[in-house]
Amino acid sequence: MATSSQLLIETGIISLGRTALFLLSSQYLRRSLYQDLRHLSSSSAPLSAGYSRNTDNYNELDELPAPATTPLTPSSANPFSKSAGGGNPNNRSWHSTIATWTFSLCFSESCTLFLLVLSQALGLFSERGRYLNWQISLGFLLSSILLIAPLQQCFLLTSKTSKGSGRRRLLSHLILTGLPYSVYLFVISHVPLPANMQHPEFSTSTLARLVVVGTIILGLLAGFGAVSAFFTYFQFSRARRETISEARILTSEQALSRVRNDLAQRQRQLDRTAVNASESQGGFFSRMNPFSSESESSAIQREIQGLEALEYHMSRNLEYMQQRRAESLFAQTLQGKIFLWIGKIFALYCAFRVINSIINIVHPLTSSKSVSTPDLVAGLLTRVFSAFYPVSEEDIAAASRQFSLLLVGAIILSSVRRALRGVTGALKVTSRNTAASFLLLILAQLMGIYLLSTLIQMRTSFPSSNTNIEQINLFETLPQYHVFGPLWDGAFLASVAVTGFVRWFDEKVNGPGLD
Repeated sequence: MATSSQLLIETGIISLGRTALFLLSSQYLRRSLYQDLRHLSSSSAPLSAGYSRNTDNYNELDELPAPATTPLTPSSANPFSKSAGGGNPNNRSWHSTIATWTFSLCFSESCTLFLLVLSQALGLFSERGRYLNWQISLGFLLSSILLIAPLQQCFLLTSKTSKGSGRRRLLSHLILTGLPYSVYLFVISHVPLPANMQHPEFSTSTLARLVVVGTIILGLLAGFGAVSAFFTYFQFSRARRETISEARILTSEQALSRVRNDLAQRQRQLDRTAVNASESQGGFFSRMNPFSSESESSAIQREIQGLEALEYHMSRNLEYMQQRRAESLFAQTLQGKIFLWIGKIFALYCAFRVINSIINIVHPLTSSKSVSTPDLVAGLLTRVFSAFYPVSEEDIAAASRQFSLLLVGAIILSSVRRALRGVTGALKVTSRNTAASFLLLILAQLMGIYLLSTLIQMRTSFPSSNTNIEQINLFETLPQYHVFGPLWDGAFLASVAVTGFVRWFDEKVNGPGLD
């Protein structure tokens, strides 16, 4: 039994580790990941050095005037415009800082949970010390994923809908934030638990509800990544196999630059029309024909909308050609050929994973001892490695489950970038800093959910062997993995079916393009 002083010392040591992980994660986010997310949130393709134009921040509010449907002042068009940063990556806003802290908190607490599991295996620290810090880290992680990150996301999503100024605007923003957040809390609290979980505690039920939602999300991402990998490395269409020339890219850049120049001119023309209409208001001719300026503004707005749609389409096509050009040049090198073969093997594994999930759905395991169904490829690779180091059948089964989880993580990781890009396009966030903060919160949630799923999967590999009731096994506080297996397979197969059909139909209608 650990004394109070020993418990305090152990908690202090573990807290120092938490703090170090938090600071390391924050430094990495500021120097690398956050800037990558800011670049990812920009939907316009950059022009090459041969046809230079200052379009790095083309989507920022300070580059083009706001549309006539919104107020002309940048501050009214976007409440975060003062902190949007423009082209300066060092100008960070408050929501960027909070998003960084949230991600770092999820990372540090997830790592702390894994370190506590390792400490239990090695016999480090006392049982009370491990259990206390396990509950602290689990509470912080669940609060970050379920409460803090969604609240920030609702605040960012409702930022453009608040009206007024000063306190009234802040109050309306908070009210608008509370409405979707309340709906979210209601929905998450009514997520059905697995049927074989009987009378769970509040913390266990909360964790189980999070894992239910997270399992569905991870399954959807894995299915999206599996289809994308198969379409990427097995290019059946003739258009995907053709080589993009440099002259073709230069021609597309010139055409895109002309469209952007026309769009900027129409925006300035719309501003002049609005100014002239306000100056001539109250005059004799304006009273005789009050709809002349409105009709002119409406015509310019329709033209701007058409140019914006054309610019978006041309930008994506240019980005696709630049990507294909870079891939074709890289494929001619030795590293590129090796990478291509690795990618094809990975795509074949994704296809085999689909078959394995179908088998799991059609013929589910009913034995309570078989709590997990690792795919055959992971089991085969594990047995190959075990030929050099003799292990028991139970160790092979446990290792194959962990290896299968790592391969699934690779599939999910391959789809995250495309999924995040789709999120920014769907939300139409105008500030790249705001979009990067939103994406960082999503990444924090995905990372926390995946690492929690890994811990739950590890419970099957390290079953409780304690006969003494006073001895505490950290894994006993987690729900069992086998109750979530069919849910993951169903979400994975549904995502594969929908994504495969959409990709096939899109390439049939529009031809190959960006993923």
